[in-house]
Amino acid sequence: MGQFRTAARTLAGLDLAPAQVLHQLDELGASLSENHLATCIYAVYDPATGKLAVSRAGHPPPLLLAPDGTVGGLDVPPSPPLGVGGGAYRSWVFETKEFDIPDRSRLAFYTDGMVEDKGRDIDEGIGVMAALLANCPPDSLEECCDAVTDVLGITGDTSDDATLLLAQVQSIPPERKAHWQLDAHPSAVSDARRKVRERLAEWGMGGLTDTAELLVSELVTNAQRYGRSPVSLDMLKTDRLLVEVGDALD
Repeated sequence: MGQFRTAARTLAGLDLAPAQVLHQLDELGASLSENHLATCIYAVYDPATGKLAVSRAGHPPPLLLAPDGTVGGLDVPPSPPLGVGGGAYRSWVFETKEFDIPDRSRLAFYTDGMVEDKGRDIDEGIGVMAALLANCPPDSLEECCDAVTDVLGITGDTSDDATLLLAQVQSIPPERKAHWQLDAHPSAVSDARRKVRERLAEWGMGGLTDTAELLVSELVTNAQRYGRSPVSLDMLKTDRLLVEVGDALD
């Protein structure tokens, strides 16, 4: 598990799709030995779009607690555990599925030890967890975790680890986002600098103007020279300034 964990942390920094991460982890498991198996669920939430991308390998699907209090499972296509596959000879591929997640929703990720034991099958356990989540304290993830694990945690009958992870999501509001499509013309670079300068002034971040303009100039120039039109420019104001330039090859 230490090797899987280290590899997952490394892959997480490469901005890969969840299915690509699981594929690489599966290759690692298959290369070690047939005894190196693990279940895994990998999810990426994009606060700029409000979308959640998920892929899973032998792991139960996450639950979504919507702001209106309803709870349901996310229909993520299943795949066998990591390390089962036999490398290039596998008969399946990992799939990434995207979901639009309402703001302030809660996501529950959990091991099968939380929902399955000798006296209860996994579907029944997931139903119990959904009911507990629906009645959770509304203002505290920690209290919600405690309320669920008090009922579904280590019970003495559990033969597997019992782990619950809760996350609450919040997208970036429109007034803190900027998106432009740039023309395939040399003037696009100066146009991009102007757009950045004006938007930073609106956001009260004028102290970053020189650095941001230099960054955007380099990125837009490279995208136009080596990429394919249209070139896009995005800026996000969070606790920091995020700048992204993309082209049609992305």
